[in-house]
Amino acid sequence: MSRDLDDLYVRLAAIDRRLKHIESLERPNSANMLLWTSPAVLCVSASSQTINNNTETAITFDAADVFDTDNMHNPSSNPSRITIQTAGAYLFIGSGTWASGSGSGTRQLWLRVDGTTTVTGSFVLFRQTVSGDAPGMITVGVAALEKDQYVEMCAYQDSGSKCTLSAQSLAAFRLPGA
Repeated sequence: MSRDLDDLYVRLAAIDRRLKHIESLERPNSANMLLWTSPAVLCVSASSQTINNNTETAITFDAADVFDTDNMHNPSSNPSRITIQTAGAYLFIGSGTWASGSGSGTRQLWLRVDGTTTVTGSFVLFRQTVSGDAPGMITVGVAALEKDQYVEMCAYQDSGSKCTLSAQSLAAFRLPGA
């Protein structure tokens, strides 16, 4: 019986050492939960944006950035652009929601480099047939970019009148090793 008791004390001592080690570890908080070491940015818009009929429009992101680790976005100067500071391959994710009751026709979102080139695979089209729909859209693309190139999220609609796009956001993440 004393041997069993000795084994129990040894096990309890080992558990106690493990608990003290766990207690000594740094507790995660919101500032260090995501340890993304590559350049990244998330820009958002504080207000809806009007998209004129039959007009390609670069979406502006005028609110303070949620995060920007490489000074890629300035909400007051060129607010539609994410300007690359560190060359590499980037993943872009953009989104927006079209207002309901804005008529029929197509709604489009896509990513554009340097004001002219569509990012391959980023073009998204929705054909609205019911006026009450409020479609949310997401566009995703990957592009290899050099320093000082810029990317914008663009919108287009052909309802016959102005439409509103809200809840706009655009994120960019430099892919590690790229």
